[in-house]
Amino acid sequence: MTRHRLMAILPIFSLIAAIGLAPVWGNDLNLNELRYQTPAPTGRIIIKFAEGSGLAVENGLLRPDAPDAPRVAALLRRAAAAFRLERHFSRDAAALDAERRAGQGRVGSRLPNLNRYARLTPLIPSDFSSREALLGILKALWADPAIETAFLEPRAVPAALGFDAFAGTFDAGAAFAGRLQERSPDYTPQQGYLDPAPDGVDAEGVWATAGGRGQSVKVLDIEGAWLWDHEDLPAPFFTAGGAIEDEGWRNHGTAVAGEIRAIGNLYGVTGISHEVQIGGVSIAELGTADAINTAAANLDPGDIFLIELHAPGPNATGQGQFGYVCMEFWQDVFDAILVASANGRICCEAAGNGQQDFDDAVYMGLFDRNVRDSGAIICGASNGGALEPAGFTNYGARVDLHGWGYSVCTTGYGNLQGGDEIEWYTDTFSGTSSASPIVTGSVASLQGMVKAAFGIPLNARLARDILVATGTPQEGTDHIGPRPNLTAAWAEAQNGIGAVAGTVTDAASGLPIPDVTVTALETGAFAVTGAGGVYSLPFQSGTYTLLFTSFFYASATEPVIITTGNTSIVDVALTAAPTIEIGGVVYADDAYTELENVRVTPIGVPLSGAVTGPDGRWSIPGFPEGNAYIFIFDNLPGYGVDAYWVGGPSLDPGLTRSDVEFAVQLPTAAEDFESGGGGFYNESIWEYGTPLAGGPSAGFSGQNCWGVGMTGDYGDDIIGVLESPAYDFSDETELRLSFHYWCETESGFDGANLQILDLGSLEWTTLTPSGGYPSISLSGIGYDPGWSGSTGGWTGAVFDLSAYISDTVKFRIQFGSDGGVNGLGFWIDEIAFDTGDHISGALEGDLSVVAGIIGLAPNPSLGAVQVALAMPSTGSADVAVYDAGGRCLRHLYNGRLPVGTTRLNWDGADHNGRPVSSGVYFIRMETEDQSWARRVVLARRR
Repeated sequence: MTRHRLMAILPIFSLIAAIGLAPVWGNDLNLNELRYQTPAPTGRIIIKFAEGSGLAVENGLLRPDAPDAPRVAALLRRAAAAFRLERHFSRDAAALDAERRAGQGRVGSRLPNLNRYARLTPLIPSDFSSREALLGILKALWADPAIETAFLEPRAVPAALGFDAFAGTFDAGAAFAGRLQERSPDYTPQQGYLDPAPDGVDAEGVWATAGGRGQSVKVLDIEGAWLWDHEDLPAPFFTAGGAIEDEGWRNHGTAVAGEIRAIGNLYGVTGISHEVQIGGVSIAELGTADAINTAAANLDPGDIFLIELHAPGPNATGQGQFGYVCMEFWQDVFDAILVASANGRICCEAAGNGQQDFDDAVYMGLFDRNVRDSGAIICGASNGGALEPAGFTNYGARVDLHGWGYSVCTTGYGNLQGGDEIEWYTDTFSGTSSASPIVTGSVASLQGMVKAAFGIPLNARLARDILVATGTPQEGTDHIGPRPNLTAAWAEAQNGIGAVAGTVTDAASGLPIPDVTVTALETGAFAVTGAGGVYSLPFQSGTYTLLFTSFFYASATEPVIITTGNTSIVDVALTAAPTIEIGGVVYADDAYTELENVRVTPIGVPLSGAVTGPDGRWSIPGFPEGNAYIFIFDNLPGYGVDAYWVGGPSLDPGLTRSDVEFAVQLPTAAEDFESGGGGFYNESIWEYGTPLAGGPSAGFSGQNCWGVGMTGDYGDDIIGVLESPAYDFSDETELRLSFHYWCETESGFDGANLQILDLGSLEWTTLTPSGGYPSISLSGIGYDPGWSGSTGGWTGAVFDLSAYISDTVKFRIQFGSDGGVNGLGFWIDEIAFDTGDHISGALEGDLSVVAGIIGLAPNPSLGAVQVALAMPSTGSADVAVYDAGGRCLRHLYNGRLPVGTTRLNWDGADHNGRPVSSGVYFIRMETEDQSWARRVVLARRR
């Protein structure tokens, strides 16, 4: 039996857009999937111990004070006897802890503990060249609950065309040119990327501006080797990590450095930001993640590091660089960038040359800023000076900006001028390797001008926003972002750069309030207060409105004027929101029998649930008034599940029992599977009967149920469906399906979901239950959302099938697993149908019975908004979205609404399907004799 705790790599903490970061953790992903393992490993295995385990490596051994240390040490001796255990990050543990605490203080959220990383290095590297042998060790490691994840370290190579991570070779390409004359010629006329837009970034146009040559900015390049003695490069201010003794690697680093920092003189080439301080950190001795952390430790806030590497990802075939991806795909690199970004360093990162769409499901949402965001500026490549994407570049929404990917003139290689290596130049440098220094040099130039003019450095988010907003738009459909235009960027930045900071406190006690979201309504930039209630955000000069939101407090807005070079202080005292008690009674579907022991769970709020008493009643105190909440009612054998939305009315101190009360009816189970399989069709992985393995000991209400894993753990690489018979609901106008399920699967990869047969298209369509699925992307079921991980017991699910009412209603549960770790299984029991309650949801005297818009959630929103409407009687209504200027952007509904609550969804787009920008909008509902409007804030991440 493979019974083990599968850790969640992503749901650990969240970061803020003050450094350009979206919420990082919050879905149920882990990285224990074979698909995640690189096809070109170095032979080393990276381990991340669970955050709460206390495990860390000291002097090649696990810290003995950690309770799990003896067991894990025995596991390593058994599974990896031919490996040496090492710290993965070489800096002192105390320094890493201090760095993490400093970053958390800046961004107000927890950061990953880099001391929890370790690595296994083979004592004899040639003994572990087999990927299959390494995977065998991984599977043993994954089974231990103290190991959060373990994965194969990818073989990183420069993101220039010609480097092969599989073979470890480099195709040098062009032959060497001869020495042309006594002194090197001036090649700057061939540096088209310096020219005005649209061809170049117009570096020459800002060199005369104070700071425009990158003065006061430091840049560290992360790759393998450089020739710092080149005649056109300055001495580095910092180097670390040794050097890879290979001419191809050395030429690559020299070419990158030349684009950024070649000396401004009368010969050779000239760097975009040719007065920055430059240096390099090599992966020869440190590895990529360690090199990032070392680089960041030797920079100041506002300085820049560039990752000039990529590695074979899940689609890599060994044919050229197809399938290579940027380095933050791997969690240790992502975490290292995350910590650096939180501490104010700016990361520019080559997207890679793998011809990959980062929005493809194979990447498991790891390049989706709504899933996680390292804060890096990811750089794509164009077809030389043209604006369409190069054929090799990776692309997708996560790619921010682009530079030239072909025909770049810079230092190194020797095909433009040969002779002594210190005099080599090229005009054929290529790849996202040639594109990324163009973006990096542009960021450094803009940063230098901003610091010289205003004394406040840009963070990654603001630098990216300015360069994206003012850049030359790309051509073509594969998204690589615009090309920087420094003249336009500086014109925008000349409006001024300042900052706002402050402390958020409780108005009654004066104590600081952590975890308050501070959102600029005009831009969508946001921060989260730390333990001391402190926040900080840089802005371009201007007037902004800050929205302060926290679950238990009344929201507040404060205007702020950002002035050039100054930090405006906006301290806010939030008033605790008046709270209401929400409760009610749960009946059977006869609208008379009161049901005891029904579990009541409020979804998405930090409040505990309740269980109904003998009279069917329940209540939960502490809900801030004025909001909408959803409740799930389940866990009573013999009955189905219900979901109910309720709006929060104003507090009335005169109410004695519950401020809001409503009645819910649970449908009686239509099929309990005790007398047979209910006419369901099953593919082979599904079985009917009594569970006999490690999951439930019986069905939900009796002995029998349907399940995967009835007699033992399910297998790898399986998929199959359990399909219902056809049901005739043609006479109904409302239909909900519910059942109970028990899930024990590899979290984030294996699992199940529900699909409905769409008779119009004759295709199966995935439906979302009330309250949503816990996982947004499961590779075992084709990267669909679904149930995954451990429920620890029977849990209810309810689906609205009203849009699919017919005389042939059919649904199915699909279950699938990937090729890695398995688990106990998935089971369902007690199917119920609800065709509408016999009684209204509200009890007599309930203040929630109001007409109009009773709830918008979430608000502020990153995109989609659920709209809850209430009608005291059936009638016509028009529901639409308006901007702050009163223009109608989208009609959400026009027609008759039934009595009670109706839920609509606005996806954040206008009537043409285009996402609207961040800002304030209004949802307006009009009936025959009344009109209501409520404000909603969109705060998109960019």
